[in-house]
Amino acid sequence: MYPDPHPQPDTSPPWATIPKAEPKAELDLATQVDRLQIQLQQEIQYRQQLESSLKESQICLRLLSSISKSMAAGLSVEEIITATIAHMGHYFTDRRISYAVLDQGKLTALKSVQPDSPEFQRPNLQVPLSETPECWRLLHRRQPLMIHDIFQEPLFSPIAQTMAQSNVRSLLIIPLQQPTQNLGVLCFDLPQAHPWSAYEIATLAEIVDYLGIVIQEAVAQKERQRAQDQLRLLESVVVHANDAVLITVPDIDQPKIIYANAAFTQMTGYSLVEVLDRTPRLLQGPKSDRLKLDQIRQNLARGIPVQVELINYRKDGSEYWVELNIVPLFSAEGNLKHFVSIQRDITGRKQAEARIYNSLQEKEVLLKEIHHRVKNNLQVVSSLLKLQVGHLKQVGHFQKGGPLKDDRTIAALKDSQYRVRAMALVHEKLYQGADLARTDFASYAKNLAQDLLRAYGDRAKHVQVTTDVKEIQLSLDSAIPCGLIINELVSNALKYAFPDIRPDITDTIEIQLYLDEDGQYVLTVQDNGTGFDAPLDFQAATTLGLQLVWSLTQQLQGTIFYQTDLKSGSAFRIIFYDRPSTPPQSAPEQNL
Repeated sequence: MYPDPHPQPDTSPPWATIPKAEPKAELDLATQVDRLQIQLQQEIQYRQQLESSLKESQICLRLLSSISKSMAAGLSVEEIITATIAHMGHYFTDRRISYAVLDQGKLTALKSVQPDSPEFQRPNLQVPLSETPECWRLLHRRQPLMIHDIFQEPLFSPIAQTMAQSNVRSLLIIPLQQPTQNLGVLCFDLPQAHPWSAYEIATLAEIVDYLGIVIQEAVAQKERQRAQDQLRLLESVVVHANDAVLITVPDIDQPKIIYANAAFTQMTGYSLVEVLDRTPRLLQGPKSDRLKLDQIRQNLARGIPVQVELINYRKDGSEYWVELNIVPLFSAEGNLKHFVSIQRDITGRKQAEARIYNSLQEKEVLLKEIHHRVKNNLQVVSSLLKLQVGHLKQVGHFQKGGPLKDDRTIAALKDSQYRVRAMALVHEKLYQGADLARTDFASYAKNLAQDLLRAYGDRAKHVQVTTDVKEIQLSLDSAIPCGLIINELVSNALKYAFPDIRPDITDTIEIQLYLDEDGQYVLTVQDNGTGFDAPLDFQAATTLGLQLVWSLTQQLQGTIFYQTDLKSGSAFRIIFYDRPSTPPQSAPEQNL
């Protein structure tokens, strides 16, 4: 068949020529379209996640760079933390960011940044973690605490309502690796539930970990700087010190010198080259105290400091006194590392001490001589009074007087003799004792009582005088008035308290002196004889003895009390200070 020479044009639609598809082919095509749509959605979601991750990675890098710059700028730990949470708040605008510490069972925010929206206008974050022990332990193990929804987390249920009242619904707490006393954490909280993604947690944890590392480094750098400053200060002190400083190896037998400052070379005349690797024993000589050197050796062998004063020798052989302090230095592990010796030239002080000692020795000899001469002069006066009494006894009576006047005169002379003897005894005790300013009053009171018993002879044979004076040292200004008071009161008792011999009763006089809790001295003189038949008025007393007792008490700036009874005797008590600068307030005499 030949082709038509004049073919007719085809006017049918294009799809009229496509053969009809079978039903099964149509189903396969729809499945492919759905699969492609799913793949496209997954691709879009993946790209979104990738973009979010890249964005968070960029934020993370920027924050890490910001933290590094803060450290490089030399900011303090507090300033680094403040700057970091401020930068984080610039990028994470949907949450509040806080730096907090865990202390005494509570998380307390110290610094915070938060969005300006009303839902974030709430008090600083506080979490009572003591009510959730598992959360507390988790954080102290330096692990993050993630709460997507406080109402869905069983561990957080005890404090969920409390947190809700503070408008906190979601919470992330990441501990900082910082060497502080209280554990520091960074907190992120939101007012609505928030699913914390693994990537988000990892990103924030990376920032927090780096912040912790920077804080540790900042603290360490600050400590290193402080140590360097102290080292430079110590070096300056040692180099420019006036005292000689030596450092030796810790060898007891051969402590070789490894360092000497300029003061050492000036003090000894040795140069640094001449003493390095040599023993400090090159400074010793004939007059160096061997006992003190042995003490140094024993202390250093036991690893304890030692301080002595001894004579050393300079390079030219001249002597000088030195105050020597040697301290062993130990490492952190307790190993002995060095001996440090600090030497101070005290030659001038020793010479001054020698001059002062010699001067004191001379003054002591002079004072003893003065007290001895005063005592001798008073003894001469006492002897003159005794001779006068003897003379009156030989004469028997005055031409115009009579026996009564002679007896009173003899008694008055005897009383004066005893008073002079009491004063002389004080000076005798002073020059016989080691302390020229104060006297041993216990020995003085005992000797004074014995002298009075001997002086009153037969009248005092049946009287027993006892002294109870503690180890008391009284100054001269107090000892003489006290001695005269004892003399007057004991003499008065011997003359008047025991008129009759009582075979069934021992007649006694007791003398007591002690220091009370207020720092006052209490002097008591009492007897068991016949007391006064009327109250005493010391200020209006007519007898010389009582007038002297009152006057001497005023001289002591003291107070006198008395108690008297015809059957039980009399007791006198005087209270005074040994130092006139702190006298007690005077009080009117009264019954005990």
